Amino acid sequence: MKILHLFFIVFGLNLINYTAKAQYEPVYQKDKKGNSSSSEIGEPKFYFGLGTGLHYKMGLLGISAGYKVAPNIITELNLGIGGYGSKVGITTIFNAINKNAWCPMLGFSRASGFSTINTEVEVVYMGATTKTTTDCYLDQMITLNTGIQRQFVSKRGNRFALEMGFAFGLNKQYYGFNESSALLVSTNTRVSTNELTFSNNQKAAFKLLNPAGLMLGLSYNFGFK
Repeated sequence: MKILHLFFIVFGLNLINYTAKAQYEPVYQKDKKGNSSSSEIGEPKFYFGLGTGLHYKMGLLGISAGYKVAPNIITELNLGIGGYGSKVGITTIFNAINKNAWCPMLGFSRASGFSTINTEVEVVYMGATTKTTTDCYLDQMITLNTGIQRQFVSKRGNRFALEMGFAFGLNKQYYGFNESSALLVSTNTRVSTNELTFSNNQKAAFKLLNPAGLMLGLSYNFGFK
């Protein structure tokens, strides 16, 4: 958690620095002779986005609210839901110029996990593998999201983005039983969950839900001046 706090501190200081230093400057367009004129194009400063993806900053389905803190930098608040519960995070997008471009990005996400989930799980009891339906929990996960997006900008300033990268888990994934006992399918007997362990297959299934891993996504972001 000390590493996570350090990341947040450094990330936050950078955002404060950009916000303090970067007074948004109007973009000037060139006339037919190539000279700059003082007419402002009026690029969007605010964005509202919809997105979906795998290990994505918005989860399987989510929304984002972005603000252009500097001429080529957008900071977003991301909200969504996915296979590991609800997701909330913050993302900074660099090189977000007013045309098609590659844009590096960096951010953090928190996936809530589940305080209670009633499901059938595969367990090991006295060396034998069996199944039981019981109440389990999956603890929250924090990820550091790094990657790049390919943005396509419309004439109105809306942004369509294809994103790829990797979400690094900043804490260990924890899961376990909520109940003190469970009914075994094979023997129809109730035993203490202290005597049960999750099978390797079940551990792999929990790991698949983990929000860390290869990140792929797409989003459409409506721009507002």
